[in-house]
Amino acid sequence: QDVFVRAEGLLGELQQLEPAGRKVLGSWQQQQQRGWRLDPHFFVLPRDVFALVSAPEVISRLAAHGPHSVFGELSSIAAGISAWMHAFAVERRQLQGAHARSDHGLACQVNTVTMHPVSPEELHALGQSPASFRC
Repeated sequence: QDVFVRAEGLLGELQQLEPAGRKVLGSWQQQQQRGWRLDPHFFVLPRDVFALVSAPEVISRLAAHGPHSVFGELSSIAAGISAWMHAFAVERRQLQGAHARSDHGLACQVNTVTMHPVSPEELHALGQSPASFRC
């Protein structure tokens, strides 16, 4: 995966979810129509939602291809997971500090919890020396 996660920032976000039932933590973007799109690079499913979508009797019925009127082609992970979360009426919780970057420096904003994309070399460097994750 090409996402770096600052553990202490993520733990702080997770503590705010209690109780976690039906709450999906991620980077949600409003669609033009009536839905919200979940960024598939990093998100957290609570156990109840994970158990629901991974249950054989449910997963066999979830659409995984074809067009969706709000989210587009369901074969893309972003559209598929967004459509499923919409169908299950989960409570959307915004992951504060989720950043996509366009430059190649390791600097980040003060509140960064996740950063993507990062190269394997950058991921290794950040894992060895979190101080290089300058926030």
